[in-house]
Amino acid sequence: ESEPIEVTHRDFIRIGETTISFHVHTGNETCFDCEPGNIQAILEAEKEKATREDLNKQRKHEVKSMMKKYGLSKGYIPKKLIESVPDRAARRRKEVGSDPYENILRPVEKASVHKEISDENIGHKMLAKMGWKSGEGLGKSQQGIAEPIGVQVHGKNKGLGFGSTAPIDSKPSRKQDILNKTKERFEKISK
Repeated sequence: ESEPIEVTHRDFIRIGETTISFHVHTGNETCFDCEPGNIQAILEAEKEKATREDLNKQRKHEVKSMMKKYGLSKGYIPKKLIESVPDRAARRRKEVGSDPYENILRPVEKASVHKEISDENIGHKMLAKMGWKSGEGLGKSQQGIAEPIGVQVHGKNKGLGFGSTAPIDSKPSRKQDILNKTKERFEKISK
C-alpha cells in the first residue's frame, strides 16, 4: 500500500493498460478538455481519420455478416445435396484405380541450344506431319533456316531493337570472371 495522495486537476492515474485523466473544477467552471462541444469535435475528427485499412476491415466484416445472414458462409453445401450427387470420382478410383505418384519419377528433359530436339517432341512431330524432315530447311522449297534461332544476350536495359547483341556462348562478363576466379581460389584453400 502507498500513502494517500490528493488528486488535483489534470492528474493521470494508470491502472494496468488504462490511463485515467482527472478533471477537478470548482463550481460551474470547466476547462477546454471538458467542454462538450470540444469533445464532440475531437471525436468527429477521429471518425473522419478512418484509414484505408479500417475501411477494408469494416467492408470485410459487413460482407461476412451478410453472407452469414443469407446462409452463404464458406464451404456451406446442404447435406441433402451432398448425399444426392453420386461421387463419380470415387467410383472410378475403385473400378479403374489411380496412382497419384505414377509419373513422379519420369526424368524431365532439359532444353538446350546445342542439342537437337528429340523425335518425341510435340513440335518435332507437328512439323513432321506437315512434311518436314530433320536437317532440312523450313518453307515450301526448304529455303528457310535449318538451324534453330540462336539465343542472344542483350545488354542491361537494352531491348530487342537495340542492335548489337552477344551470343549466349560469349565470354563471361568481368564480374562473372572475378566470381569464377574467387571460387577456384576457395576450392584450392578448402582442399
